[in-house]
Amino acid sequence: MSPPTHQELREQLARCPAAELADLLVQLADQSTEVEKAVQTFLLRGDPKALARSLRSRIASVSRGTRFFFRAEVHALARRLEDLLSTIEKDLLPADPLLALRCLGAFLASDEKIYPRVDDSSGVIGDAYHEACRLLGNASTAANQPPEATELFLSLSSKNPYGTRDRLFDEAARIVAPDDLQAIVDEWYERYQEERGEPLPGIGVQLSAVARSMGRLSLFEETLLGGRSLEDVPLFTPQLVRVYLEHGQPETALDRFRTGTKDKHLFEYSAMLLELHAALPAHDEISRRLWEAFAASADSSLADAYLERLPAGERDFIRERMRQHVRTAGFSLLQQAEFFLAMGETATAAALLENGYNSLTESDSEYSLVSLARRLENPEPLAASLLYRAALASLLRTSNSRYYSRAVHYAKTLKNLSEEITDWKAAPPPERFWQQIREDHGRKPAFWKKLAQASLP
Repeated sequence: MSPPTHQELREQLARCPAAELADLLVQLADQSTEVEKAVQTFLLRGDPKALARSLRSRIASVSRGTRFFFRAEVHALARRLEDLLSTIEKDLLPADPLLALRCLGAFLASDEKIYPRVDDSSGVIGDAYHEACRLLGNASTAANQPPEATELFLSLSSKNPYGTRDRLFDEAARIVAPDDLQAIVDEWYERYQEERGEPLPGIGVQLSAVARSMGRLSLFEETLLGGRSLEDVPLFTPQLVRVYLEHGQPETALDRFRTGTKDKHLFEYSAMLLELHAALPAHDEISRRLWEAFAASADSSLADAYLERLPAGERDFIRERMRQHVRTAGFSLLQQAEFFLAMGETATAAALLENGYNSLTESDSEYSLVSLARRLENPEPLAASLLYRAALASLLRTSNSRYYSRAVHYAKTLKNLSEEITDWKAAPPPERFWQQIREDHGRKPAFWKKLAQASLP
């Protein structure tokens, strides 16, 4: 029986008598200092000053620790930090935004003592501090951006060795009053001009984020590019395109897209193109670019976007033209099958795989094979089986015993699917497939042992 979801657990607890819940909390508090502190904080919701003192005490308690949190342990620490932020947001901020501002300042300053003691390769601790920056913007806005918020922003932004305070700059326009922020920007811009040409003009990165938060897009672009042209640093094209779109300037976004994608090899090219498609539905250049990108990739999302721009009466003709292009333009078997499946033509995708399974190559990644196979299992078990066979063989070719358990899992899936297949068509039946696997990989005893333990094939 699976454990209840959080919502189900909440509903069950809501039906319990209050006295019984109180007894349970007291018992848990006796067993855990953290629970005790959380209960005490909960009881202080009606007294903002006392609640703020309790929260600062809990922040200090977490900061004073000395033990190192390894990757497997870091989520427990992240939950403690998230609980603190949740209490600040739900209980303290509505009652007293200024006290919440001060608590969030203490929370953000704690990174200097906490972050050196964690393996945050999962990013969960950094996420907590980024959330604190967002809440600082909420608290300052609710407190009418007091002078104290400006002082706190300057103090916190002057130190950021771990990148945990990066979002402060994104929230600058909500944290700092307009006149104060303008004065900060003027001072930072002078420093930026002095630092230009240095190997790492750090103030420019901060100034760029602040300019974005203020909506000063020309300053944002200038400092983002560091005085270079977009043609010299096309890597920044996606960021510029999205910022101009966010601020309702699609034509400027298109201009930056043109400048930065002349070679069309940016990783995010298609994503930018789809965003421009949504913002500029009547633009001929977007239609042309969508067709070019589809023709080069067989990406069904680009095909859908291109078709949306056409009159309804033209779509069937163009859809057929797309089908013919995908079949004849040299795309891999997987690319073709992916396209037809995405276009809702499951039988066509399956037929391609069944007739051309021998063209599945070693270059086809296990992830791509299995991802497509999972979507075909129910409607087309034969096609799915051929993909799982290719995935299993690709794992064995690595000769890495760490992957053999996954290969056995695919073997189990193949056995289950074979029970649904009555006609193997041109594909080798299971016994011939396994005969070939044994011929190719018979000298991998660890795999065959695992297979025998699973009573397979």
